[in-house]
Amino acid sequence: MGIFASEFIFAAYPYLPTRVLKAAVTAHVGALSCASVAQEMGATPLVRWSRVPRTTTRPAVMHSNALASVPRALTALIYQKCSLPSARQFVHSYFLSREVDLRGMIKFFDPKKALLEMVLKLRRERPKSRLLKETGRFSNSPVFVVGIFSGADQLGEGFGSSLKMAEFRAAEDALHRVYLTRTPNHILQIPTSTFPLGLGDVFRQGPENTYTAPALTMAEIMYASSGKSSVSSARRPALAAASAAGQA
Repeated sequence: MGIFASEFIFAAYPYLPTRVLKAAVTAHVGALSCASVAQEMGATPLVRWSRVPRTTTRPAVMHSNALASVPRALTALIYQKCSLPSARQFVHSYFLSREVDLRGMIKFFDPKKALLEMVLKLRRERPKSRLLKETGRFSNSPVFVVGIFSGADQLGEGFGSSLKMAEFRAAEDALHRVYLTRTPNHILQIPTSTFPLGLGDVFRQGPENTYTAPALTMAEIMYASSGKSSVSSARRPALAAASAAGQA
C-alpha cells in the first residue's frame, strides 16, 4: 500500500518536497486511514483481538491497530489471489481517491527566501513585490493585496492587514503553485504498471508493459536548515579555509 501511494503521489505531484510526500503517504494509507476505512467497511464488530501482548518485549495491540490490519490483509489477499493491478485498483479506490489537503502540509519558515532560491535555480529574474490593491490604510482594518512578479510574470498573490503579511502570503502562494503542480490524469504513469499483469509473483518472468519515464524536475530547494548537521556552524569557516588551502 505504501508503494502504491508513494508512486502515485510522486507521479501526480512531481515537485512536492520529500517531507510533504511522506506526510501525504501517511495521510492516505497510514494506520489512522486504514482504521477509518475498516470502520466504513463494517469490520469493527468482526475484529477479534487481544490487547495483552504475548511476550514482555512486544507492545500491546491497540484497537485502532487491529482495525488497520484489515484493509492491509485485504490488499495482500487480492494481490495473492488475483493480481497486482487488482490490488492497486483496490488501494486507489478506497484510499487514493480521497481528498487530502496537501496545501496545509506545506509550511515555510521564510517563504520569501525559499522563493528567491527557487527563482534563481530556474534562472529567472529576481522576484519583486508590488502593491496591487489596498483599502482602509488609515482605518482599524486595512487590507492590502500584494503580488510577486518575476519580470512581467506574476508568480503569486496574497492579502493581509499589513504589507508584510500580504507579501508573506504572496510568496507562499507562489511556492504552492509550483509544489502543487499536478500531472494530468491522461498522461500520468506509475512504475508498477510495468510488472506482469497475471496471477502470481510480480518478479516472475513475463512480458513487461511500456513505461515512459517523466522528465526530471528541479532538485528540492533546501533552506533554513535546523542546524542538525554533524559539522557545527562555528567550525564551518575553518573547514572552508582549510579546504581552500589544501586546494591551493
